[in-house]
Amino acid sequence: MKKGLALFGIVCLVAMLGLTGCNGGSGEPTSLDPNTEVTIDYWSIYPDSDEYAPKHQALLDAFMEEHPNIKINHHGFNFYDYFTKVSTAQAGGTDIDVYWNDIVNVKYRAESGVAANLKPYMDADSFDLSQFSASSIESATYNDGIYALPVESDVRVLFYNKDLFEEAGLDPESPPTSFEEMYEYNEKLIKVSEDGTTYDRIGFHPMLGDNAIQCFVWPMGGSFFDEDGNPTLNTEINKKAMQWWVDFNKQYDSRKINVFTATYNDAGGADTSFLQGVNAMVIAENGLAWQIEKNAPDLNYGIAPIPYYGEENHVTWSGAFTLEVSGRTTDVKKQAAWEFVKYMTSVEVQEKFMDELNFMPANLDAQAILAETANENQKVIFNEFQYARHMDYCKEAPQWWSGLSGDLFQASGDNMTVEECANKAQSDLEKLIEEYRNTH
Repeated sequence: MKKGLALFGIVCLVAMLGLTGCNGGSGEPTSLDPNTEVTIDYWSIYPDSDEYAPKHQALLDAFMEEHPNIKINHHGFNFYDYFTKVSTAQAGGTDIDVYWNDIVNVKYRAESGVAANLKPYMDADSFDLSQFSASSIESATYNDGIYALPVESDVRVLFYNKDLFEEAGLDPESPPTSFEEMYEYNEKLIKVSEDGTTYDRIGFHPMLGDNAIQCFVWPMGGSFFDEDGNPTLNTEINKKAMQWWVDFNKQYDSRKINVFTATYNDAGGADTSFLQGVNAMVIAENGLAWQIEKNAPDLNYGIAPIPYYGEENHVTWSGAFTLEVSGRTTDVKKQAAWEFVKYMTSVEVQEKFMDELNFMPANLDAQAILAETANENQKVIFNEFQYARHMDYCKEAPQWWSGLSGDLFQASGDNMTVEECANKAQSDLEKLIEEYRNTH
């Protein structure tokens, strides 16, 4: 997911404002008369200034050519402003007929009536849901309705630099398969600069790349909630995973790593250390592979799954953008918007997402077609999509993970132990859930 980690931390204003309204689409869908002209408002992350805006507009133009009775009134916004704008508009009662959003909180928009139930339209069209991952459909499902379709997706994998492995005396064809091995490799890979002020080479740092604590918890067999939705942040297996995350951080001197990250950040503050060949291992989202192909084609690297313990724990964190239809717009506009959602998530259009929009398509059939011509590293990525998992949804605390992330940061700086960190995060989340239930 482009800018996936930033999206993971965005505040969902709709969730906090508790909107109400008719869920729409709960009955038989209204058929759109091909002679009926309709204009639908469509919001996306493609402002005119975006480098991919012309190709995005070309997709809209092709849709309107195929559907001459439907006009797309497009509103594009900068990614970093988009989610605030869309949430604020919807909170104010604006009916955005079809819009991009984050898959993590689809259920809240479904419950609040912001998003329409698309299942009646799917049923009427015999729409094939097997084109999308089970995790995506589950995240979009609420009370037996389906309120979104993923329009793009991603997965996290382990990138490793083969040349740096060889320099450190490690087998360049043997990436680590456990966090214990990663830790051992890291110790061998770290190289301090001659003047002692920074690192000439690092092995693995959990705060670089596109990594988060779930990349440790899930592969070790942990979970953040039980089957009844109760938080389980401070279980023993979770604390073990958190300890590994903290221990990796503590292998680095804070002053030296700060100099290192400042040296290898781009103008936007994004880490480029793996691209520049000074970071041996990074957990990052799949887009890095295509970025390497474009910007560092001579980099000698490999890709492997994030280490996991037992096949039952082979899992990777995935994010996704969705397309959703307003639950408060007219039936005619809902039907037109559904036609547009079908088009944008179709195999033919999704195939174009990688080359034309720099996005990994969410449609699995489109992924399979792209995988046929992928290189060996990219094939690993396509294979990992079958193990993709989205972040857990908690309606009482839609951003529950932010507290845990902050506590982990404190634990990494010796301001609390991992035990204290896990217990505090558990207690804080339990309080948030209790406060919500007492006031709703």
